[in-house]
Amino acid sequence: MTGYTGPAGQTQSFAYDTNGNRRSEVTNGVARSYSYQASSNRPLSLTGLRNYTYNADGGVVSDSKGMTFGYDVYGRQALRDGTRDHQETILFRHKDQ
Repeated sequence: MTGYTGPAGQTQSFAYDTNGNRRSEVTNGVARSYSYQASSNRPLSLTGLRNYTYNADGGVVSDSKGMTFGYDVYGRQALRDGTRDHQETILFRHKDQ
């Protein structure tokens, strides 16, 4: 997806690198850029919004907004906990559980 215009006129556009990683976005005229780890496609940050920390298996374990993430024994995301506008804890159940 390279762009979107919503029913109320809100707009978003995106630019990608040759690997298909999103490099930038413009939302209602506000530009943001993405940065990635040199040896992977894992995002490190979204300018002005969020920075990410990873575990040894490559899963996001926390971000700069106070969110933490947990994984089950199969490496699937099983928990998201933290704050946005309010406290939220989300437990994920996978089909085989």
